[in-house]
Amino acid sequence: MEPAPALQPHLVHTRHGDLSFKAALAGDAGRPVLLVIRGLFSRADHMEELAAPLSAEADIVFAHLPGMHSPTLPGSDLTTITKAFREMMAERFADRRVVPTGVSAGCLVALGLASLPQVDAMVLVEPFLDVSQCWPLREFAAAKAAPGSTLLPWLKAFFGPNVADDFSPLANQAPARTAVLVGAVPLEPPRAMTRFPSLTSEAERAMWRARGAKVTVCPDAGHDVPARAPQALLAALREAL
Repeated sequence: MEPAPALQPHLVHTRHGDLSFKAALAGDAGRPVLLVIRGLFSRADHMEELAAPLSAEADIVFAHLPGMHSPTLPGSDLTTITKAFREMMAERFADRRVVPTGVSAGCLVALGLASLPQVDAMVLVEPFLDVSQCWPLREFAAAKAAPGSTLLPWLKAFFGPNVADDFSPLANQAPARTAVLVGAVPLEPPRAMTRFPSLTSEAERAMWRARGAKVTVCPDAGHDVPARAPQALLAALREAL
């Protein structure tokens, strides 16, 4: 097994606030950068096991959404967060090919980076665009609606006041080489949850296929694709690199 490279903490000051990330950077401008943008409520070290098998092929950057194991930006809306990530990429990786890899809500930020000149491929893990269809997320938000909750304001700032915004236009920004990994446990219909299902609806899967994205359905996975289908994820990342 490949030894895991040392991941070092980094802090980038942007006009929109500070972004932190951990990375193994070789300093070779000829190597691509794999930028992993994790989703909500991820473990602090979520997906860092990817660093060892991919370290020979790319420099790896692991970032959380602001406020999740990382500094909170003055604005927690998607537009502000995306602008901060774009500025970070322009400052740190302007001369590098970058493969944004979004996970869950991190896919929305990744799609906002697609127009940057150094991006020609992207991996999206369990993307969801029309949040109004994501009944598990809305149930979760309702459960966090207790007085004094600090999480609910974050969710409303990011996903809209009703946690139901539709980000479907972001799909127009995806590069031609886009891989989409989704879980086999279906989103529909709403039901009592024994496990968290996929948040990518059948309609959105069809939309991605119609756009030419390579859609991989991971058996036995719901929203937890990285944990349930690590080999499929590694294969998609290697193909994108």
